[in-house]
Amino acid sequence: TAVEVVTLPYPCFPTDLQPMMIALNSISDGAAMVTENIYESRFRFVNELTRLGADIRTDGHHAFVRGQTRLSAAPVEATDIRAGAGLVLAGLVADGVTHVYGAHHIDRGYDDLVGRLASLGADIARAALAAGASIEEARGTLKGEIVPIDDVRSTARYRTEVAANLLARFQADTTPA
Repeated sequence: TAVEVVTLPYPCFPTDLQPMMIALNSISDGAAMVTENIYESRFRFVNELTRLGADIRTDGHHAFVRGQTRLSAAPVEATDIRAGAGLVLAGLVADGVTHVYGAHHIDRGYDDLVGRLASLGADIARAALAAGASIEEARGTLKGEIVPIDDVRSTARYRTEVAANLLARFQADTTPA
């Protein structure tokens, strides 16, 4: 079931988890409003999620997310750390192979994200960007991207369970002690 959230300073819902929550809501049953009260431009990644088939509308600091039964693979670009993590999670539950460009943003906030997700059972791979190549030059190749690979068990229920488990793990890793 989709969950409404409002970001506020600690101890409330953290803005750093908002992109992951939007990704989770995009495959949940129902619809939810996500309100961002901390960063004005935190919804920049929503256009990339809609490329995967997510049904999201934004208005100011509100995002209305209507859950879909499935997302479909597409090339997407991470524009910042948290948006990148949300796109990787969405790519993991999408049908097909999703290429997430701009992985260097994700690396700044998550040490060995690919390895950690793989240790949880995610089917994911990473390729290095050729020296001097731009993201635009790498599009359509296996360079400079994190590639969540489709899993044989990709039913809607399984994808939802994987996303929920990964979100819980991120919360545990990012919640202050």
